[in-house]
Amino acid sequence: MQKQLAVTAVLTMAGLLGCQATLPPMTTVPAMVVSSDTLQQYDWQLVSVTNQAGKPIKTELFHPANKPLVVSFDKDNVRFKNTCNHLWGSYQVVDTKVMIGDMASTMKLCEPALMAVDRLAPSTLKGQYDFVLAVGKLPTLVVSSDEQISRFIAIAK
Repeated sequence: MQKQLAVTAVLTMAGLLGCQATLPPMTTVPAMVVSSDTLQQYDWQLVSVTNQAGKPIKTELFHPANKPLVVSFDKDNVRFKNTCNHLWGSYQVVDTKVMIGDMASTMKLCEPALMAVDRLAPSTLKGQYDFVLAVGKLPTLVVSSDEQISRFIAIAK
């Protein structure tokens, strides 16, 4: 019985992995203009950080024991949520570009996995910002630089 359950589990996982590889690409519509209003309308949950080739990097940001990294914009400030320390900074939208000011942080000592999140979190907001709309979905905030691409999904406040 245990062997049968193990074989069933392996076949199920293989089937799921096979399905994942054959999913069609996400259909998108043209990028929206980045605006302060749209940034403020949602909280933004980090879902991936990759290099330019699409390989996942900064995996410490997705440590299983941590809560998802979330960014929130208000009129003048950007704040990270679910970090050990409070991380915040100023931002402004100039034409269609988001300019992030220096980030500040409290200096509480935390477990190493959370300290890694605190150290890497600000880098996810450095670069050129674009909004992409997946058909039938909420906006995705894409922040790209020469080093990485960070993707955040919109979540209700």
